[in-house]
Amino acid sequence: MNRYILYIFVITAIALAFSCSKEEGFGGNAAIHGVVNLEHYNHDFSILHNTQPAANTYVYLIFGDQPGFGDRVRTSFDGSFQFTNLTGGDYTVYTYSMDSSVTAVSENLIVQKEISISERKQIVDAGSINIMDNKALGRATIRGKVKEIDTVNFGIEYYIGNKSVYLVYGSEVNYSDSQRTNHEGEFEFADLHKGIYHIYTYSKDVTGSHPGPEYAEMVTVEINDQYQEIVLDDLITYK
Repeated sequence: MNRYILYIFVITAIALAFSCSKEEGFGGNAAIHGVVNLEHYNHDFSILHNTQPAANTYVYLIFGDQPGFGDRVRTSFDGSFQFTNLTGGDYTVYTYSMDSSVTAVSENLIVQKEISISERKQIVDAGSINIMDNKALGRATIRGKVKEIDTVNFGIEYYIGNKSVYLVYGSEVNYSDSQRTNHEGEFEFADLHKGIYHIYTYSKDVTGSHPGPEYAEMVTVEINDQYQEIVLDDLITYK
């Protein structure tokens, strides 16, 4: 009986040693879950518009110190993700974000978290992973027309095509978007967030009241509703 018990003990010890030395990866009962949030900024990342769940975004899992990822999943509609059937050990969870650094070589930045699983059926909460972008995702619209007055040819008025129009958001120093008018002088800025916008184009100075030969013909409007459509009065320029 004692020899039998000793035999069982040895076999059990070997099995436990084998299970403890198993590398990170699949084959266990542990899991890692978390949430990815997407922060929407303006074009130069100086103003945060809003934060929302990052749906349908790839999240990657590295097993231990292995090269490359061992698994990847897409986030759900609420930004949540989960990796299952994992063994104990160390893992790296990561996803990609735009890089707000001016000196960045690439716009893609890896955002990662280090995770350790120490229990066989452990469920580890990776918490929130925040990523960012500077793509406009609003629903409001600003549109208008540019009319030019030809002071050389008897003050003829017409809607001018191929005229550059610029959009500045809030207190930004530089314009965040620009468009050229179509053949009917029309322009439109879409997918805008709530906030203050300055829209302008350049005109010849026929009055001599400006320091240079040209000045910015500008109008300022405020979007205060998600689906607002603003139609501007004609921007008047001179030739």
